[in-house]
Amino acid sequence: MWDYKVLPQPGAQEYNDARIGASYSYDPYVDSSCSRITTELMCRSKRLLITYDTPQIAQQKAEYIRNNGLGGAMWWELDADKARGNGSLVEVVRATMGELEYRENELHYPGSSTSRSMSPPKSLRSWKAVG
Repeated sequence: MWDYKVLPQPGAQEYNDARIGASYSYDPYVDSSCSRITTELMCRSKRLLITYDTPQIAQQKAEYIRNNGLGGAMWWELDADKARGNGSLVEVVRATMGELEYRENELHYPGSSTSRSMSPPKSLRSWKAVG
């Protein structure tokens, strides 16, 4: 798995396909010293395809969410995002969808048989765009 903040990799070309709402990078590098006789495993080559969202595709997805009244967007790892002002996907989605809602997490386990509360700590919050 790649962190978005290190993509595209050096030497890779980035592609956006708005028609299908997808983006990726591809590094076609193949060592020119390879001959037809050497096997592909012996050649230095990347031929690396990595799929991920770019700011353009994240904006397209956020517009779809907003325009269709869907519940919101999510990310697997916030620390994998790029810095604000440098292509941050969270920043793009937030700007497209509008103000973020802030409220306490609604998880509650009143029927729990444990002696301590199973409710999450107050530090856990629920965020979603409102608009």
